[in-house]
Amino acid sequence: MFSDRYRKMNEQISPGPALTEQTMKRIIRPRRRTRLVLAIVLGALLGLLGTTALAARAVTGDWLGFLVKPGFPADLAELVAEPGTQVVCGDYRVTLQSAVGDGTAYYVLVDIDTVSGQPLTADPLQPLASNLPANIQLDMRIDSDSPDFSGGWTSYRIDDQTDPARATLIIRASLHSSGRRPSWIMLDIRRILAVVLDPPAAKQVSLAEGTWSFVISGRSDPQQVTVRTKGMTIKVTPLSLLITARSAPFSEMSPLQLERSDGRLIDLRLIGTGSAYDGFLVTHWHLSALFEEQIDPGQVVALIVAGERIAFPQPNH
Repeated sequence: MFSDRYRKMNEQISPGPALTEQTMKRIIRPRRRTRLVLAIVLGALLGLLGTTALAARAVTGDWLGFLVKPGFPADLAELVAEPGTQVVCGDYRVTLQSAVGDGTAYYVLVDIDTVSGQPLTADPLQPLASNLPANIQLDMRIDSDSPDFSGGWTSYRIDDQTDPARATLIIRASLHSSGRRPSWIMLDIRRILAVVLDPPAAKQVSLAEGTWSFVISGRSDPQQVTVRTKGMTIKVTPLSLLITARSAPFSEMSPLQLERSDGRLIDLRLIGTGSAYDGFLVTHWHLSALFEEQIDPGQVVALIVAGERIAFPQPNH
C-alpha cells in the first residue's frame, strides 16, 4: 500500500509536458514465430524532479510511485523471493531490490554500484531529459517459462545522482504470452552502459560486460475485471489494460481511453501491440496499455476506441 506521506510529496512533483516516442528493446526470440509490433509511446514522467523530493521518496519505500501515481491503493504482491539479492561481475554489482506486476505490466527496482566505490564512469554523464530517462543503462534479455513470450521494456533512473558510484533504476516491462502466465521471469543483464557527454551531442559507452542474472516470480493476482465483447477479451487491472482477439479489431493507431463510473476519461499512451503466428497464420492479436496512475478496475465502465464507446456489463444491484 502507498503511504499518505508519499502522496503528499508526490503532489509537489509534476511530470514534464513533453511525450517521447522511444523504441522498446526486444526481449527474446519467441518459441514460436511471433511478430511484435512495437508502438510504445512513453510519457515523460521524470520531468524536473527535485533532489530533496527524490531522496525522501526513496526513504519511504514507495518506489513504484516514481512512475505510477498511487491513485488507487492496490495491494501488489512482492515478486522477489529475497529482496537485496546481489550479483557481482568484476567491479560492478547489481542489486535486485523489489518487483511488482500484474501479468502484463511489471516493474523492477535495481541498484547498480561499484564494489570498489569508484565512480560508475569517469566521464560526465548526459543529464536526464524527457527523451533520456536513464543515463546509466542495461543491455538485458528477459525470458520466462511461458510459451510464445514476448514484450518490451525501458528503464528510468530515479536516484538523485549525488553518488557517482551508484545508480538506481526502475525497469518498466510490458510482457505478454498467448498461453499460460509465466511462473518465473528471468532478467539476464549482459552489459552496463552509460550515456556520456560528447559535445555537441552525447554517446553511449559500455562500462562493463558480464552476466548479472535474476529470477522473479511471474505469478501475480491483483484485483482485475475481465470483459468479453465484440470478439475481444478485455482485462483491466490497477496497472494495465490487456486486449486479446483472433485479429486486430481496430486500427493499432486508434486513440484509446477508459471511462470511469464518475465520468472521468483516462487517456492511454503507453501502448504496445503484437501478433502471434503459426507459420503464416495469425493465431492471436494483443494490445497492452500501461497506466500512469493506479486505477480501481471495478470503477471502469467502458473502453473508448477512436470515439466509439464499448460499454462494460455492470453487475446488478
